[in-house]
Amino acid sequence: MFDKLKSLARKAKDTVSSTAVLIGDLNGDGKVDEEDARIAAEWTKKTSNSLCDEVGKL
Repeated sequence: MFDKLKSLARKAKDTVSSTAVLIGDLNGDGKVDEEDARIAAEWTKKTSNSLCDEVGKL
């Protein structure tokens, strides 16, 4: 019984880890690292600049 619970916990952990990598891996290299943070920061900057430009037009 303990082995089955241990196996189930391992599978759950692997699923969560895989999902986190898929969500956070912005450059597709299979890991979440500084490069992904840089990409996210660039996207945020571009998006906020675009939003400010649109607000300025109003």
